[in-house]
Amino acid sequence: MIGQAETSAQRASVDTNRSTLHLVETVDAFQEQKLKDLRRIFSDFVTIEMVFHAKAVEVYSSAFQTLENYDLERDLQDFRAKTRGIYGHGEARPLADSNPAPSVPWPLASQSAQSTMARQGKEAGGEEDSEIDSVEEIPLEDLKGQQQGPRD
Repeated sequence: MIGQAETSAQRASVDTNRSTLHLVETVDAFQEQKLKDLRRIFSDFVTIEMVFHAKAVEVYSSAFQTLENYDLERDLQDFRAKTRGIYGHGEARPLADSNPAPSVPWPLASQSAQSTMARQGKEAGGEEDSEIDSVEEIPLEDLKGQQQGPRD
């Protein structure tokens, strides 16, 4: 009987050690997967933010160039010519070489705004995968300053 008890105790000890080892391996695998997931999530977040800010810099750069190229005198002359025509002081003729100001790349701005709105919706408990899918469509080359224009 004592021999059976010792055998049973040894078997229980081996089973306990095996279960403990399996539990340690499971916890270790879980921790490794958790760290990989956190790294991927933060990497995606940083990439999204860099793309957003790169697009913002593009929009601000375009606005800055538009302001730098703005000709106050020509615009004022054009305004005066138009107001003279309205009030009957002469014909309303815009300047011959006056061109409208170059447009800001609004599709880029709206894309960034849509990205931000999708991210805010996700944070509020909305769609989970829509933000990541929309970011994957934007090549990372844009971050290196290579302007590729608006995307469809």
